[in-house]
Amino acid sequence: MSFVLSAYHGLMSLMDPLAISVLRRLSKSLDEARVNERRGFSPHPRPEGFLIWLHGVSVGEALCALSLSQILASKNPVTFLITTHTQTAAHLIEKRCREGTLIGIIHQYAPIDTPQSIERFLNHWRPDVHIGIEQDIWPGWLKVLKSMAIPAHLVSARLTDRSVSQWQKLPKTIKTVLSYYEAIWPQDTKSQSHFQKLGAIVKPILNLKTIGTALKFDHGLKHELLKTIGDRPIWLAASTHHNEETLITLSLEQALEKNHLLIICPRHTDRADEIETLLTDLGHSVLRRSRGEKPGKNTKVYLADSLGEMGLWFELSNHIIMGGSFFPQIGGHNPLEPARLKKGVISGPYVENWAGIYSALQDHTACLIAQDRDSLSLIVSNLMIDSDRQDDWNKNAFECALRLEASNNAALLTLSTLVLAPSLEPKTTVISPC
Repeated sequence: MSFVLSAYHGLMSLMDPLAISVLRRLSKSLDEARVNERRGFSPHPRPEGFLIWLHGVSVGEALCALSLSQILASKNPVTFLITTHTQTAAHLIEKRCREGTLIGIIHQYAPIDTPQSIERFLNHWRPDVHIGIEQDIWPGWLKVLKSMAIPAHLVSARLTDRSVSQWQKLPKTIKTVLSYYEAIWPQDTKSQSHFQKLGAIVKPILNLKTIGTALKFDHGLKHELLKTIGDRPIWLAASTHHNEETLITLSLEQALEKNHLLIICPRHTDRADEIETLLTDLGHSVLRRSRGEKPGKNTKVYLADSLGEMGLWFELSNHIIMGGSFFPQIGGHNPLEPARLKKGVISGPYVENWAGIYSALQDHTACLIAQDRDSLSLIVSNLMIDSDRQDDWNKNAFECALRLEASNNAALLTLSTLVLAPSLEPKTTVISPC
């Protein structure tokens, strides 16, 4: 083991008693009611039978974990423990469980990366397999998993040019960390090349972002809202972040003057008061979903500050502008969610987390990239003149989504066979209800 890793493990061991205090300072959304879960304690008993531990940091990775769990469950009904870091992701998983459409899911917050916390967690859950999603790599977890002979996989793994250049400065350290994985399944060719250079055991490309079913929505509520909205174009600003609500609203000035409706669905609903204030400052009266208000025939801006209804807003809208993409740092959000509902999208230029998917959509003439506010305003103006273009994007987006999902079938079969092989041995498996 490298000196860097030895020092890291030693420091994290000393930090264990102070870890929660540090988390409180660093995180604005620590779930105080369940804070002990971060130290490896669990309120749930471990069910009997085969258990797969899936981990995803936030909403995007959690959705990937849910999709993968149901694919694996369709081949053999085992239990899945899904861990996350954020409250938003936790609430999403718990909502899906309450809807009764998921098989064998338990949610818990992920343990912090101290030896004491991860050992408490693993001694309780004793997972048969661990699968991490994308790029959340914790050396402490992996070391203890290896010591307990629990195979670990990193699936839909992503590694940027910047990350690989930093890791190459510590070649022995990163080689040791990656050796803890039985296999790494990259999500694109660039990541595949990066992981190979670092000495990892690399499997075929598998991008979980391309896998999933169309988001569900309340058909009755959709028709009810359409009655109150009336027969006029609806624009959706989906999964927006700070400053994007202003940029998008100003880009739609001409459309709003023509009595189009703008629905804003922020990525984080705890920003709703802030967003209402800035929209009011722009001269708009704002109705909010969280207050039970519904958009009327003259409503120009509606704030959809609710969780778990994105499928409804996608389905309801004529034109979709994807947030998280007009300023650096976020990296974009999943354009395949609207595509599965036969909706093409408009996006900003900062979509590095979804670069391959956006590239495929552009190749299929299924999306447009607006470089800035002026570019977005021009796209809006053109669509107001020729809305039939949106129909073509919608058809192309759906076809592209189907092709991208089909491209993963062989890798998914290989992963499923490898991960589930021990579970197929004769034994009694008890599935824990959500």
